[in-house]
Amino acid sequence: MKSEKAKALLLGTLIGDAITLGVHWIYDTNELATEAGDFTGYIDPVAGSAKYHPNRKAGEQTHYGDQFLVLVESIRENRGFYLSDFARRWQDLFDGYDDYVDGATKKTLANLKSGAAASDAGSDSDELAAVSRVAAIVAAYPDASIGELQEIAWSAVSFTHGNPVLKGASEFFIRVLKAVEDGKSIEEALSVAASVDYDTLDAAAQLASAKAVQELEAVEAIGKLGQSCHFKDAFPATLYILLRYGNDPERALLENAKAGGDSAARSLLAGAVLAAKHGIGAFPQSWFDGLKASTLI
Repeated sequence: MKSEKAKALLLGTLIGDAITLGVHWIYDTNELATEAGDFTGYIDPVAGSAKYHPNRKAGEQTHYGDQFLVLVESIRENRGFYLSDFARRWQDLFDGYDDYVDGATKKTLANLKSGAAASDAGSDSDELAAVSRVAAIVAAYPDASIGELQEIAWSAVSFTHGNPVLKGASEFFIRVLKAVEDGKSIEEALSVAASVDYDTLDAAAQLASAKAVQELEAVEAIGKLGQSCHFKDAFPATLYILLRYGNDPERALLENAKAGGDSAARSLLAGAVLAAKHGIGAFPQSWFDGLKASTLI
């Protein structure tokens, strides 16, 4: 049986993904506001998002969340992470998949088809969304050290997204999750994680970028930091959401969604951190009730 902390990590990640589904990948925030209105929960994909998620309904997951669920299932059924099993299930997911298939997925599938081992099949993508897999690893290994968690998590992340900067980003968010679980505030946890010397990540500079726009509202701040899925935009934008709205989980995820772009990449990680700190009860009950995947956790 999963602990409440583990369930919170998994559900927070999935809620973060699902709350963005209806407006995912709409970069024009005026268009987003016109099409979606002032939404306060899950909505069906509006026109700008339905181009990418034509078969999804309110409370379901994006292609990021679907992959996260495959990882959770693999860990649960094997009582731990095994790359070979995750890789097999992940390939099965994309056999006839009816949602968006991104570049990192296409590249990884092509490499596997060409005979690459799972450990060598990943693309060189630096898109942040894959780092959300650390939440499933932290949930599965509550007693593991940071180093042990990082080794397992990087195997899960780099299976599809092998850019070295994501290795540092993975360790950073592992440290944040463990710090908030140990009682630190989100701001304290971010500062602790940013004080570490990473081989592939200047975390202090990234946190400074987020703090520089901390007083701005989300649409303006994320507009300045960048709305895209790529590390250079999504990482500091995620830190900004946590800094600005870390004490109000519901507002944090809604403001992030309304800031546009690849909101899901940011929200997966933000949802995990917010749930780790505040518990799943900090989100509206309607979000839990409406999450289609809640019965799978």
